Amino acid sequence: MASISAPAELPINIQPELSAPSEQPGSFFETHKEQLEEYFTLVKNAPKWSDDLGTFVENTQKTLAGDHSAAGWKPEVPPEGEDRVKDIYRELGLIDEITPAPGNYDYILVFGAVQVGSNSRLALFKEMWGRGVTADQIVLFGGPRKPFSVEAEDIAEDLEIAKSRDEQSPWMKSVLHDQNPDARIESEREGMRLAMERQLGPLVLKRIGLRLENERLLGNHEFSFHDKPLTLFDATTVRRPQGDARPTTASCVAEFLEEFEPDEDAQVLCYVAQPHAERMRKTITRILNGHKRRDIDVVIGASAGQKNLGHTHYWREIVANAYEDQQAIQ
Repeated sequence: MASISAPAELPINIQPELSAPSEQPGSFFETHKEQLEEYFTLVKNAPKWSDDLGTFVENTQKTLAGDHSAAGWKPEVPPEGEDRVKDIYRELGLIDEITPAPGNYDYILVFGAVQVGSNSRLALFKEMWGRGVTADQIVLFGGPRKPFSVEAEDIAEDLEIAKSRDEQSPWMKSVLHDQNPDARIESEREGMRLAMERQLGPLVLKRIGLRLENERLLGNHEFSFHDKPLTLFDATTVRRPQGDARPTTASCVAEFLEEFEPDEDAQVLCYVAQPHAERMRKTITRILNGHKRRDIDVVIGASAGQKNLGHTHYWREIVANAYEDQQAIQ
């Protein structure tokens, strides 16, 4: 997206709940207290600062109320504080790319996102594959969520790039010859398919597996990528506490466990995008633990944060990371 990305879902009330140790010395909140307190002094009208995790979460959770694209408190940074605030985001681990160590993993998971996020994750996946980060099975998640208005420019750019190429998949040809341009890409899943075409080229479709779930026909498309199976997974929609309905990190992880039944001690590399990397790591780990799969080793790879992301996106990650810390010790 050259446009602003919609943030990933907040980890509120994710099930199943699980017990966790009472101490978390390496937690986001404990590690970054000094930077967080400085951030609160720089941002205008910030919620009341507290160096106690429980109070911090209580003071800040209410700022996230409402639709994530419009409502809720928005950080206001004075011009003289802009440079330092950006440095703080970097120190909090919310900006820089995270590259996984070379090796062959059992699975690579790429979670769906707004169009620019899907593109950046797949671009990093392709780059790292070329640098020796491979897997026996690749799974890309996409759901039925309709594209946000801010994705229109990025979808149009992907379509133009696809149109300019000599080689196109049958699916891409059908999209480009659709007589109704506004209906070309109707879901996040189709957006991921379009990002696949842009970043990975016209992959060979091997099989379409259909299943009926909640009276909805779902179809997982299986491709071949460097002779390895790549599945475009049709993720199930769930209703989130915020009120909207779409696949979540938790639901995608649960469906991955059910569909693929990973072996004991499986190594799973998950590609996400900044500024969501740390929270996604904790969320995925917590969900696996809740499904009694503590044996699975989770590694995170993350594309760098967009240069034009607003302060609200980073604020939401700060609040959500603190919330995850609290959940881990309850």
